[in-house]
Amino acid sequence: MTDDRAVSVTLNYIILLGIATAMLVGMTMVVGSLVDSQVNHAVQDELTVTGESLATELEQADRLVRSADDPSTISITKDLPTHISQRSYRIEVNGSEDVITLSTTRPANEIRVSFNASTFADDSWDLRGGPVEIILVDGELEVREG
Repeated sequence: MTDDRAVSVTLNYIILLGIATAMLVGMTMVVGSLVDSQVNHAVQDELTVTGESLATELEQADRLVRSADDPSTISITKDLPTHISQRSYRIEVNGSEDVITLSTTRPANEIRVSFNASTFADDSWDLRGGPVEIILVDGELEVREG
C-alpha cells in the first residue's frame, strides 16, 4: 500500500493557487474596464461643460457686437481649463457652421456644441485647451488662444 496523502495536499494547494490566480485576473480585468468607462464618461462630461461655457461666451460677444452702435473694440477672455481630467484637449471653433468641437486623444472623445452667432468670420480656429480670447477684427469676431 502506498501513501498518497502528501501528493493530495500538494495537488490541492496548486489547484487552490490556480483558482485564486484566475479569480484575481478576472476581477482585475472587470475593475480596469469599469475604471476606463468612468474616466471616459468624466472626460465627455467635462468636455461638454467646457464647450457649453465657451458657446455662451461666443454668443455673448456676438450680442455685444450687434447691440453696439459702432463696435470698434471688443475683447473677451474666457478662462477655460488647460486640461480635462488631467489630459490635454483641442478646441476647434468653426465660425461658418457655428460649431465648437472639443476633442481628446486618450481616451478618444469628441464633443460638438452648437452656438448661435452672426458676426463671426467664416473661418475655423484650432486652439489648445486653456484661456481663449474673443476679439473683434474688421467688424467680425475671431477666436484666439488667450
